[in-house]
Amino acid sequence: LVVDDDAVIRAFIHETLSEMGYAVDVAENGLKALQKLECNTYDLIISDIQMPEMDGISLYRKVKEDFFGLEKKIMFITGNPPLEALLFFKENNINYLTKPFAISNLLNQMDYMFC
Repeated sequence: LVVDDDAVIRAFIHETLSEMGYAVDVAENGLKALQKLECNTYDLIISDIQMPEMDGISLYRKVKEDFFGLEKKIMFITGNPPLEALLFFKENNINYLTKPFAISNLLNQMDYMFC
């Protein structure tokens, strides 16, 4: 599940991963992602941090609360992480990618998440 309010980023990740054989779904913010999580099962969530309606950190916390263990399968991408996000990443030992990123870095991070 790719969660990002930027339609270009969503489409880029969706198209790239789909071409590689991954089943990819998208959501434009954390609230839409939670709606999809109620009806579908995902192996990985790739989420932006700064989004309207529900940001990535709030999404992480809600997933951790409602979908046991799935929070360990959330990876973050962000353009310019605010200090709050950097502290959150450090406190929770979470890796993240900054935009723009090379697709190879995304794939490497995904491989790490699947281990």
